[in-house]
Amino acid sequence: MRLSILLGGALVASAAASVALAAPVSSVAVKISPELQAKAGKRTGRYDQRDLDYLTRELQRNIEKRAGVSPDGDRIEVTITDLKPNRPTFWELSEKPGLSALSPSIGGAKLEGVRIAADGQRTPLNFQRYDIDLTQSMFFGLTPWATAQNTFSGYARKIAQN
Repeated sequence: MRLSILLGGALVASAAASVALAAPVSSVAVKISPELQAKAGKRTGRYDQRDLDYLTRELQRNIEKRAGVSPDGDRIEVTITDLKPNRPTFWELSEKPGLSALSPSIGGAKLEGVRIAADGQRTPLNFQRYDIDLTQSMFFGLTPWATAQNTFSGYARKIAQN
């Protein structure tokens, strides 16, 4: 009993220390690369502008939540350069009758960013994550953007730790 209380206290202390180490940000600017933007709503694309707007907000919210926001923090500028859904998007389902919403595919995202300190120092922050095979998409990617959202969480953790 005492050992579990001590271990629980140690976990809380280590979690508090990791939160204390996170460097806050003053602003987060997320944009979509021109190449990705050009694919939205096209027959060759797999998503529309609604998906891009949603994912942009999701990434910004993830970074602000993980890193914290402070007026004297660093600026973060991120560009989403690649997106692949795990499942058909609503746009794709509306464009291709007969396509199953359960059809899996290799999902993921690629992000290119920079952290700009108050003194102007720029630190590149690039990150990408894609499913390894369809098994991951079938069992863990239950929504169209599951792996992209996991990529956003990993990127936000990386920013919070740097």
